[in-house]
Amino acid sequence: MKKLGFENPAGKSARRGASCSRWFYRNSFKLIAACLMAGIASNASAQTTPQRRRESNREDVPTQSAAKPLVMLLPPIAITEPPIALHGNRITNPQDRPTVRGIVQTSHWLPPRPPDLSSPNRPLEDKENDGPLLPSVERADSPGIPYCEECETEPRYLQFLPNGLLYKPYLAGEKEPRFAAVWLYEKGRGWIWETAMGGRFGLLRYGTAGTQFPQGWQLDLEGAAFPRIDPIEGSEMDAVDFRAGWLLTWRDGPVAVKAGYYHISSHVGDEFLLRNPTFPRIEYVRDSLITGVTYDLNEVVTAYGEIGYSIGHIGGAEPLELQFGLQYSPAVSNGWCGSPFAAINGHLREDFNFGGNINIVAGRQWRGPESDHLFRIGFMYFNGHSLQYQFFSKHEELLGAGIWYDF
Repeated sequence: MKKLGFENPAGKSARRGASCSRWFYRNSFKLIAACLMAGIASNASAQTTPQRRRESNREDVPTQSAAKPLVMLLPPIAITEPPIALHGNRITNPQDRPTVRGIVQTSHWLPPRPPDLSSPNRPLEDKENDGPLLPSVERADSPGIPYCEECETEPRYLQFLPNGLLYKPYLAGEKEPRFAAVWLYEKGRGWIWETAMGGRFGLLRYGTAGTQFPQGWQLDLEGAAFPRIDPIEGSEMDAVDFRAGWLLTWRDGPVAVKAGYYHISSHVGDEFLLRNPTFPRIEYVRDSLITGVTYDLNEVVTAYGEIGYSIGHIGGAEPLELQFGLQYSPAVSNGWCGSPFAAINGHLREDFNFGGNINIVAGRQWRGPESDHLFRIGFMYFNGHSLQYQFFSKHEELLGAGIWYDF
């Protein structure tokens, strides 16, 4: 039967089993050596990963290889479904993960990609485990230092001749130092020309820099002359008031405070005395301590109040005076078109048993974007005791138009 190609199946299986036993007996040493070499290679690969290299570079931290289970000595064997598309060694959708069956071990390591900060939905890197987190973990909207109001505050320092003012002048204040020329009509007399030549500037400031909403402390100096010109009599000067003083101002947010001293004196014009030789010339003088406060109700409307007490006064002046008002003036520059403005000011003096005057101005204004200087064109209405203190006992009602320039 054997010669004809037929053999008993049982005898054939017995001979094959004996042959396999002899092969395993002869090659058993080689199999043991191959397993040992595979284990050594697996340990060496685990210790040379980037994470291990970073840990080994740390100072005073000894590197110890973790004990590996016996399964790590065997090569990875896995049976999976057909592979799907990956993106950057990461699965783009967690629901698309392949179903892995019969995995013996997964010791393969893929180095992590650097995080893509341009997309907030990219998975972040876990520095402790040196691998990607789940894709559902999203990056914070504003990573970095949390918001801190004190950190956003502008620095404050000492400045000599700073730009801008902390305490703004009153737009309708009749004795505010500024440049102005106003043509007014008085019933029964005709036209007069009220002018102002002067201004107020900062000498020292401890606070923030610039002219746009500065904060801190500032020392200001002020001075101006307020002549009255009579255009009917050949532009001769009827009278002039002089004012000079200093102010210590402070601003924080919408609140500004001032305290200081000013001197004002009135003088009659020589030409006026020549035309009116019987006029009783007086020496009206006030040396006053003043304090005031302004409050910005919003970005365009400001309310203010002021009190002054004269420590030296002659010529009919009395110690106490009050000033208050409301003004509308946008604090931003609107280019060539400008913006509207309006203001009303009340001035009460003990000279007239706390009677006084009211002044209203309105028109168009242009504000310098860098200097914050203010140029205005508009109308003016005045009713009360004379704008010129030389004629302080005379009542005047004036209406006209003019220009104003405030530093």
